[in-house]
Amino acid sequence: MKKHFLLILCFCFFLLCLFTACQADITDQPTQNHFTNISFSDLEVIYDGNPHSLFVLGAPDFATVTYEGNSKTEIGSYTVTAKIEAEGYETLTLSATLTVLPTPKQSFTGISLQDKEVAYDGNPHSLFVLGAPDFATVTYEGNGKTEIGSYTVTAKIEAEGYETLTLSATLTVLPAPKQSFAGITLQDKEIVYDGNPHNLFVVGAPDFATVTYEGNGKTEIGSYTVTAKIEAEGYETLTLSATLTILPIPLKTFEGITFPDKEVIYDGKRHSLSIEGTLPEGARVTYKAPTENACIEVGNYRIEAKLECEGYTTKYLYATLTIVDAPIIAKDPDTITVCACGKSSCRKTFMD
Repeated sequence: MKKHFLLILCFCFFLLCLFTACQADITDQPTQNHFTNISFSDLEVIYDGNPHSLFVLGAPDFATVTYEGNSKTEIGSYTVTAKIEAEGYETLTLSATLTVLPTPKQSFTGISLQDKEVAYDGNPHSLFVLGAPDFATVTYEGNGKTEIGSYTVTAKIEAEGYETLTLSATLTVLPAPKQSFAGITLQDKEIVYDGNPHNLFVVGAPDFATVTYEGNGKTEIGSYTVTAKIEAEGYETLTLSATLTILPIPLKTFEGITFPDKEVIYDGKRHSLSIEGTLPEGARVTYKAPTENACIEVGNYRIEAKLECEGYTTKYLYATLTIVDAPIIAKDPDTITVCACGKSSCRKTFMD
């Protein structure tokens, strides 16, 4: 028991001596100084392809400064740490931000995209910018249009270090200007009726044109308006009009027909005249005297002969029928015999 107590007492004494020695060492150490007036500020720089760093300001010459995170080239934000150390000084650690900013982009100038109108020709058409520098890339949307219409075309101009420029313009594909037909005619026409349908036709129409007629195919006698419409792709429609006339068949004339005068002796009967010559088949002749009771009594009578036949011009002929007194036959020179007509105008005396 006494032995154990002595051991514990010795251990406590050792601890007391050790504590006293440590206190003496602490009391003997010199006092540490502190760095002052040292700054480490944030910095923003524009990207230029070179490395950039932050540096402390105010560090004494005898101090050693160690950096971490410096020498940055690419665009971005970086934390840089500076450790300042010197004999007899508390180590000072500072942090700041290094920011590498994008280079300010330039603006394109003198570049244009103009509206354009083109006539339809079956080919694709496009718009193009003017004034773009060779180093720029131009991308188009809405180009290569063929059909008739209006189209919005967009051009995007891009280049390193430049603000992207977007331009728009209108591409208009117009209908192709139509040509005019030339040298095409539709003439009036007269034809004699023959019982067949007749037509008018244009002259000079090109083979590629389509011609449409109205009013053709007429048969009967009369005058008709015929219209021709000439059409072709790329041409103005041409409309022409003309007159188709179907004439009556020309009438023939009676030839070789005569109506001679005639003289007859009064006999109390009705006398007549007749035409001479050959009449065409189907012809008819109508005779007309001055009065109903004419051509009986002694006198001169103008007789009309009317010749008619289908397809012939009616013809009128005139002749004179003369009825004269009958002669008186004398049996006795002293005796006068009166003509049977009983008219004194018929008396004639004949002497031996």
